[in-house]
Amino acid sequence: MVEFHYDLEGQGPEFAAGHCWLPGQMSPVIAALRTGFAAEGDGAVGPSPSEIEERDWRADPSDGLRPMLAKRIALAQGTSK
Repeated sequence: MVEFHYDLEGQGPEFAAGHCWLPGQMSPVIAALRTGFAAEGDGAVGPSPSEIEERDWRADPSDGLRPMLAKRIALAQGTSK
């Protein structure tokens, strides 16, 4: 949550003390906050659509680092599986 104190005219002791924002000054801050929240994503964990096609090749259930054995053998033999 962000709390803004604003002043429409930019006059007065609160504005002079730096306690208030003008409406035009708040817009870039709000835009930056929205960009930051969007960058956090939706919280879903899993492969992106571009990663789905290569998922079998990249995921090895034994250690998660190498391609699955059947896929490696098929690639070595020049066949696809």
